[in-house]
Amino acid sequence: MANYLEFVFLFVLTKMITIIHGDCGYVRDPITATDHTAVIYLDCNQSMSLTHHVPLQLRDNATHVAVQLVHCHTVPVGLFTNVTDNLTSVTVASEDAVQLLEGTFEGLDCVTELRLLDFTHLKNLSRSVLQPLRNIQTLVLDGFGNANIELSYLGSVIRM
Repeated sequence: MANYLEFVFLFVLTKMITIIHGDCGYVRDPITATDHTAVIYLDCNQSMSLTHHVPLQLRDNATHVAVQLVHCHTVPVGLFTNVTDNLTSVTVASEDAVQLLEGTFEGLDCVTELRLLDFTHLKNLSRSVLQPLRNIQTLVLDGFGNANIELSYLGSVIRM
């Protein structure tokens, strides 16, 4: 009887740990640089011109880039116009952005993975802003537009 109770106790404990700590879903890790990952912090108060055009400068061996936008109510156009075909994964994070302009994702034709983190305050999303992302195989939207954009509309934009 004691072995049976120990077995039941261990089984229940294992199930509780699995439920509480399960590996379900996407878990956002801190953005860190590696040999092949470039991490760029862009403060729009300090680096924005009147044209809102700020191209990134990446190393040729960069296969991943993570961009943290700070004080950027409008995401700069042309961020990715100078990237190489080696780039396969892009992460963009912003707590301040309310608008994505046409051309924001120009240059990302070869990228297969895109993560858009936060962007919760977006007020609208053009149907054509995601068109340059035709080769995306993995798309992670963490909080993307959840304050102002209907999920059904976001789905129709992604399908375009």
